[in-house]
Amino acid sequence: NANHMQRASLARASQRSDAPNLRIAAAEVDAQAREAEANAAQIEARLGIAGGKPFEVARVPEVASAHAARALARTDFARARTLFSKVMKMRDPDVADLVDFANTHTLEGNAREAKRVLEHGQKDFGNDPLLLFELAKVARVAGDDASAVSALERALAVYPRSGRLLTMLRDALMDTGAWERAAEIHERILQLKPKDETERNRLWGARYEAAVRLAPGERMAALKAITVGQPDFAPATLERARTAALAGDERRSVRILEKTIRQRPRGVLFDEREKPTECDQIPAGIEVKNVTDSLVVSQARHVRPISSNLLHH
Repeated sequence: NANHMQRASLARASQRSDAPNLRIAAAEVDAQAREAEANAAQIEARLGIAGGKPFEVARVPEVASAHAARALARTDFARARTLFSKVMKMRDPDVADLVDFANTHTLEGNAREAKRVLEHGQKDFGNDPLLLFELAKVARVAGDDASAVSALERALAVYPRSGRLLTMLRDALMDTGAWERAAEIHERILQLKPKDETERNRLWGARYEAAVRLAPGERMAALKAITVGQPDFAPATLERARTAALAGDERRSVRILEKTIRQRPRGVLFDEREKPTECDQIPAGIEVKNVTDSLVVSQARHVRPISSNLLHH
């Protein structure tokens, strides 16, 4: 029935949306087209001849849609567009049909035109989540992250716990440098995946990137909150020490490093502590023991590359 067909179409469109550059195997699409034609033939047999004219199989929307998908798989984008356009005229408006039509432009390498088609489709479908998700994807490909963020924020208003929407929004915000908002979204992702340590580490990275962009006073407080919540996150300790030093408080900078070294020795912390300062006198009684080779393998000198690795692994 019509509702079943619509749900199936939406499911197919949703599956394809994960990979905008996907090329469906031509043999698979041909098989789908033949199945649709066989189903149409059964319809024809039941209907017989109406008005003295043979029933036209090609005018069954599902058949035309299968033919369009076959043309798309064969990279015949112009024919696919023509057929998808006919499908949209054959049946009631369906957002999945519009997405299929726009996808012909995306796969052809014209993300800007696909974006225009989907934006125009908002007149008919409004803030449909599938439409907004596809719009965000093509906007990202077209280099328009601002439009992508706007579309995803609206889609999340409908489905606030969608992991796919949250992840794409988080990535778009990171790419635009909106680290504070990215960290907020990342916290929502972590609520859906509380045991995912990779996502947890990326959250600390996002909070760190947001912190280093604050004014010195706020930066120190935000970095300290990170070190309290995740003592092993060395970049935050290093940035705290450097911020204190830049403010002229080298003694505080040294104390920050030495306190962390006592609790969690790290090669990068030793490196930073060994840099010459006006406070080179180490207070009596401070001694770090049993530093294994594994803790001093990394001799990284810069904090930003460390943070970058944590964000992307």
